[in-house]
Amino acid sequence: MEVRFTHPRTSDTFVADISPLLTAKQALQALLSQETGPFLPPQQSGEQDSLVLHRTNTVIPPDTQLGDVGVVAQDVLDVMRGGQGAYQALEIHRNNNVQLC
Repeated sequence: MEVRFTHPRTSDTFVADISPLLTAKQALQALLSQETGPFLPPQQSGEQDSLVLHRTNTVIPPDTQLGDVGVVAQDVLDVMRGGQGAYQALEIHRNNNVQLC
């Protein structure tokens, strides 16, 4: 299913075709990998990333599969980075597509 990840500090989004079996931790690791560019910059000391299902404002625990919290095609997943201020809803589409499994 295709979803959009928002960047924690810019207006970038990353479109990915994901499996509902993917965990939040696996998704975040992929967004930090060279496979995605990387989409996310390396974490600074003390920072932690988390995913929030934008539609429901639900924080997804790291080891939880995205399908188990109701993520469906076309959902937006906000990447939150600890130590940062309030996040914004982002609508800009980045023309990157990658399969995250």
